[in-house]
Amino acid sequence: MKPEKLLRDISKRYPGCWKTATDIITDAPMDWPDWCFMPVAGWYAIVSNALGVDSISKLEDIQDVAVMAATGAWRLGKDTYQIDPDVYDAVVSTRIDDAIPHDVFFRLPAWGIYVQMKNPDIDGFFAYIECDANTGQIELRLLFLYENEEVRSVPLHIGHNETLQHSLDQMIDEANKHVPGFPKMLVDDAVRDAVNLLLYICSDNADYSPSDARPTKYKPAKTKKGFRFFEADKPRIWELGKEASETIRRLATSTGGVDTSKRPHIRRAHWHGFWTGPRSGERVFSLKWLAPIVVGAGE
Repeated sequence: MKPEKLLRDISKRYPGCWKTATDIITDAPMDWPDWCFMPVAGWYAIVSNALGVDSISKLEDIQDVAVMAATGAWRLGKDTYQIDPDVYDAVVSTRIDDAIPHDVFFRLPAWGIYVQMKNPDIDGFFAYIECDANTGQIELRLLFLYENEEVRSVPLHIGHNETLQHSLDQMIDEANKHVPGFPKMLVDDAVRDAVNLLLYICSDNADYSPSDARPTKYKPAKTKKGFRFFEADKPRIWELGKEASETIRRLATSTGGVDTSKRPHIRRAHWHGFWTGPRSGERVFSLKWLAPIVVGAGE
């Protein structure tokens, strides 16, 4: 399934849902962080009102809430990310460092993005940040689109004192409470791949093509009736990894001489991060993805 088809389907099932969402956002003061387009509670209210119920109990209706939240945040810019195949493989194989804080995800380049995957069963996934309207709990929400047209929503709880590994472990625990025998493969494969891809997109040295191209966050349009959110005409495609892929390909085909004084080896791709700013003030975590390189080889 493709993201635009999912958007069309949910729009047909719930006519007027996007206008209602705009009204919720613009008619009342926003009491949630600006990195969240609208809390899932707002989307829940739209779906439940359309169904004429106070509480949603059917699984397919709950799924509609997840779909509406993901596509609702994405439709404004329809930012879609394509990562070079060689870089993709290297990024998803990178070990997630326990020291990486969740703060990195607040750098998502838009309220909602879509990332294409190299997975025979999954076309890609939506990613957006949720702020629970009742508890204030912050979550990274992922919505996977399977080729058989199924969707699967995965929330990762994140907080100011938590690492990514803690969030992944917590997700497994929460899932097991509701779905006994939660498939570990989902976490080990799709979710971990998605987390690594998002880290790359949010990193300081994300490799865009052309190099001066950068996404800008959507700004609502000011009309006579107030601010309004209009849907993008078509997906805005962002290609990442071209320059880094050339390095990886040169590494794979290199036939240069070997410095016999030191045994050559390949240093695997890894995350490099550090904090900047005063210890007693606001600090920022700088994250870079370092591609694999040959260490100890001659020219």
